[in-house]
Amino acid sequence: MQLVDNHLIDNFWLSGGGLDTPFLYLRRARFVLSQLSAAYAIGNSEQMDAWRHVIECSGRLLPADDRQELFRSAADSVHSLARLDLVIASIDEQQANAAYGGLERVRDMMERRTRRRSELGLDPLDDMELELAFLRCVLIVKWRGAAADENRMISRKELRESLSGDLLPRMRRHFSVRPPQEPYVDLAIGDQIDWTWVLLIRLLLRFDQEGAASEIDEFNSLHADFLTIKPGFFRSGISEEGTSPFFWDLEIAKLWLLDEFRTQELELLVERRELAFEQNCSRHADNQWMRAFLQREANLMEASVYRG
Repeated sequence: MQLVDNHLIDNFWLSGGGLDTPFLYLRRARFVLSQLSAAYAIGNSEQMDAWRHVIECSGRLLPADDRQELFRSAADSVHSLARLDLVIASIDEQQANAAYGGLERVRDMMERRTRRRSELGLDPLDDMELELAFLRCVLIVKWRGAAADENRMISRKELRESLSGDLLPRMRRHFSVRPPQEPYVDLAIGDQIDWTWVLLIRLLLRFDQEGAASEIDEFNSLHADFLTIKPGFFRSGISEEGTSPFFWDLEIAKLWLLDEFRTQELELLVERRELAFEQNCSRHADNQWMRAFLQREANLMEASVYRG
């Protein structure tokens, strides 16, 4: 598909009943979002802009009948998720103002949707997956940003309360009691919850060691994992067999914070994290975002180590 040809883009959204229901719209949108993530993974900003254009084009095609708000609410989620990829791309380039500006626009979009639905007499949309994606991006921006921005927009304390004190346990309860969906979908959502938890632990390792230790203990008790706050724990002879990608990710983060990376060690840890991810977290296309993020992060880290 030529990403600059609006006629072909319209056909993509409209063909095969693509806009007959919000569900079908979201299914097509997830494909576009996966392509946007793939472009991010290789640092291709032109492709990112092109796929974001595909998403924006869907806005003018949404039905204007009694289903209008259902589609508008779904479209707000899709547009927000697309913008969050651009937020991460901005902080990759150390453009903190652009990153926080993008986060503010996503938050404003979420709040406008809530007000709009209230004016129509509709309940607020409990869009936990978008809320998770938003807070996940806040964690990444703060992890990669300047220490002075630790409490910018959302304080570290508020962020921890919002995640481990509210959203993460709420999502686990919701997906444990709802009727089963396709197994790989539920498992993929579980992966996204756990990855966000690990990103929170990363951030606490940087700014709040006591808080990080508490979250690690809670994570291990729930997952029977053996994350640890001790830097370089992998050097004690941990077997890669049976270890989770979360373990290897945290080992990378601890050495990165101490600036103790040797080139060969970084390559080893990235390879083991990738292998564990493929074995444990490749169950659904939604996990393409996490794969893209980890690939891009590894490339940035390796470039920094090689420069050093």
